[in-house]
Amino acid sequence: MSMFDSARLLQEASSLANLELVRAGFIPSAMQAAWIKASMDHLSRKAARIEAERQRLSALADDIESQYEISQSLLSPVRRLPTELLSEICLHVVSDASKGYEADCIARSFALHGLACRGAWYGTAMDLHQVG
Repeated sequence: MSMFDSARLLQEASSLANLELVRAGFIPSAMQAAWIKASMDHLSRKAARIEAERQRLSALADDIESQYEISQSLLSPVRRLPTELLSEICLHVVSDASKGYEADCIARSFALHGLACRGAWYGTAMDLHQVG
């Protein structure tokens, strides 16, 4: 059903049942009640299709956002820095404040503070023999 069909469905349903009729105390005949019930069935099916499409589009949007972030990560300037330089930066940042912490904890700390992507810092921290 297209957008036009949805608009037509709503228009037909509102011609059978609307607030004016409710407020006026209208009581539908048996035939009118059957039409209203049929209209309700159409509305219910349409709502279910719209909800399924909304969920599909939401999942697609999540996938697109994830792929965008992966692509962005690959272009991150920190990926171009040599491991030795990252190691030096890592050692200076964590020097006294991190004594006694595990490398994984330090790597998470870098990621949380937004210094760079977790992968680069995690790998660097795990490679350092002085950390840990």
